[in-house]
Amino acid sequence: EVDGSVVAEKLRQALAGSSRKLSSSAVFDSPAPPSLLPKRATEELTGIHPLEMARQLTILDSKVFRQLTPDECLYGRWSGSEKLARSPNVCALIAGFNQVNARVISSILLARSSRKRVKLLEWFLQLLYHLRELQNFHGVMSVLSALQSSPLFRLKKMWLAASKKTDILESTAKLMSPQKSCKEYREVLGNCSPPLLPYIGVYLTDLTFIEDGNPNLKGGLINFQKHRMCAEVLRQIRLYQQTPYNLVGQPSILEHFQSIPILSEDEQWELSLQVERRATEKD
Repeated sequence: EVDGSVVAEKLRQALAGSSRKLSSSAVFDSPAPPSLLPKRATEELTGIHPLEMARQLTILDSKVFRQLTPDECLYGRWSGSEKLARSPNVCALIAGFNQVNARVISSILLARSSRKRVKLLEWFLQLLYHLRELQNFHGVMSVLSALQSSPLFRLKKMWLAASKKTDILESTAKLMSPQKSCKEYREVLGNCSPPLLPYIGVYLTDLTFIEDGNPNLKGGLINFQKHRMCAEVLRQIRLYQQTPYNLVGQPSILEHFQSIPILSEDEQWELSLQVERRATEKD
């Protein structure tokens, strides 16, 4: 009798390519772009150029993405009680996504005036633009989902004050829309040249549907079609891992962002209500 799970593992690894991690070192033909550091010390996030912050977030996520091995994405290893041992890099990408998301929301809600909230919102819209220009779709989705979150999206006065600068939000929301199985995003991704950082959530969803919706065996024979579909997803991941970003790390910039306190979801909602009361609560 054929052990379908064992055969599937070997087949997918063979079709997807090597499961070895890529080298972290790289040689580039041209120098990295110069860093855009603040001319003077600043405590304000908006005192940092959003392009430089986009670069630092991209460096961070790209390092984790390039360490990911195909087997981490299979069989839902990135969920469950043993996920950190079985899928450390996928878990790290997900954790980084959630932390960026929470810090975007928290920083805007913690601003002490409406003027500062609008200034931060406009800064994050620029960050979204630069992440998109860097083809960091993982970062794009993290910031986009934060700006579309209920605690921020309901703040009508804030959005009205920044209305002249929200075109990037609308176009990016259209790009990353889940409609028709993320059709527009997949098309754009397919036309991009590396380096790029794909949104890992799409691949994990694809693999889950393939694995759950198709048996390993059909009539006692190996279901090659299922394993080819899984292998194609893994091949795409490996393809985008090959080319690193040519960027210079600036730890102080990243530390500035990572120092933003993270509010719980309940705290976010409560603070949102304090910032702008519900229409039904107004006098």
